[in-house]
Parts: sequence; C-alpha cells; structure tokens
Amino acid sequence: MPAPRTPLRTLAVCLAFTAACAQPAPPAETPAAPAHDSAMDMHHLHGLMSHGLEMALEGATLQMLGQMNMAGAVDKTAVDHGTAMLSEGRGLINSAIAGPAMMAMHTTSANDPLMLYTHDLAKTMGTVLDHLQTMPAPDAKNQKDMALHHMHIALVHAALMASQGASLKMAASMKMSEAVDTEASTHASAMFQHARGLYSETINGDAMKAAHAADAAGDGMTATHNLGESVNALIESLAKMP
Repeated sequence: MPAPRTPLRTLAVCLAFTAACAQPAPPAETPAAPAHDSAMDMHHLHGLMSHGLEMALEGATLQMLGQMNMAGAVDKTAVDHGTAMLSEGRGLINSAIAGPAMMAMHTTSANDPLMLYTHDLAKTMGTVLDHLQTMPAPDAKNQKDMALHHMHIALVHAALMASQGASLKMAASMKMSEAVDTEASTHASAMFQHARGLYSETINGDAMKAAHAADAAGDGMTATHNLGESVNALIESLAKMP
C-alpha cells in the first residue's frame, strides 16, 4: 500500500511537474531545401530567347509588309514599328545569353551540353536576324523582287512556327499536366513538320524555280537562299530543344 502523501511531498511533485512543463519543446527539424535545378534555369532562359526571336520575326514581317508600299502612311508605321520590334527582339536574345543569369550559370555549367546547345541556338537565331536586318527593301514595281519578297515572308513564318513549336515542347517537358502535356507535345511535333514543309516548298517549289529561270545569280536570289539556309538551321536547332 503506497505511503500517504505529505504536504511537503505533494509540493515537491507539483514543482517537478511544473519544471517539466516549462522545458521548451525540442526544435522541429527544418526540411532540407530542394536541390537547385539548373536545367530549369536554362529552360526559362530558352523561353526568354524564344520570345525575343518571335518578337523580332513578327517585326520583320511588319517591316516587309510596309515595304510593299501599298497603303501610304500605314506602310511607314508598319516599317517603323517592325524595325523597332526586330531590334528589340534581338536585344532580348542578347540580354538573355550574356546577362547576369547566364553569367551565374556559367560558374557551374560552362561545359554542360545544355549550355553549349543554348549558345549554339543563340548564334543560329542571330544569323537569321542578321539576314533579315540586312535584306534590301524590294522594288514594289519589280515582279521578280516582289516574288522573292513574298518568299522571305514565308520563310519568316516557317521560323515563327518552329519557335512556337519549341515553346510548346518546353511547356510539355515540365510534366505538370499529363493530358495537356501530351497534346502540347503532339502539336509541337506537327508545327515542326509544317515549318519544314513551308521552308522546303519556298526554297524548292515552283515559285523558286520560276524565279531562278528569270535570274539565278542576282543579289536578291543569293540573299534569299542565305536566309533560307539560316531558317532551315534554326528549325532543326529548335526541334532539338530539350
């Protein structure tokens, strides 16, 4: 039979209980921070580059539309705005590839295949924009000039489709919505296929054969083929987007 509690013993028990309750709870373990995903950094950088490219391509289309001299003052607006978009889109690509974010990535991933791909992609984009920015304005009254001019617009559209396809492919690769990702990936593949088809028809089709028959070696023809080659390289580079 337990001994009866005396007042002193009861007081000691109460004090011990109070002291135990006053002890701070052990600190909860802080969950480890997730490892930094450098591939996702590059992924977002590609998105920024694609936006710059699309902005520049849309600007080039506006510029070429205005160069047809079919709508008076509207043509000047189209040329001015298109020229600005082409320049600013290119600036965005340059900023992405040489800015602080890229410099930080270089400290850990300078020789990573994804880094090398990114720099190659930027060069390929730049080559297309070089050709567009130096393309002479056509003589709107010259049928041969206008035929080549329309081919330039078609080539720009092929490049634009490929860039949009790459953006869809990148979104699908995040694997955040299975059903939508599958559809985005499928549509991206179709856009690359259509871009290749438009490029091929423009460079090898009946319109080009007729232009060659009229003038196979002129400066305009050379510029058109140079643009076509750069667009073809761009399409294939974008199709390899991780």
